[in-house]
Amino acid sequence: MGRKLSASSKPRPIVAKFNRYQQREDVRVNAHKLKGTKIGISEQFPEEIAK
Repeated sequence: MGRKLSASSKPRPIVAKFNRYQQREDVRVNAHKLKGTKIGISEQFPEEIAK
């Protein structure tokens, strides 16, 4: 996990890779349940697609 960062530093992102498309969709669909917490979920796309 690494060293614990100070409270003023930016949070560290993690990257999750799913073995099955349905697992990914389950996480994406339920991401709204994290509203109001310190955890957020966003998708990451290759640069060619993000443009």
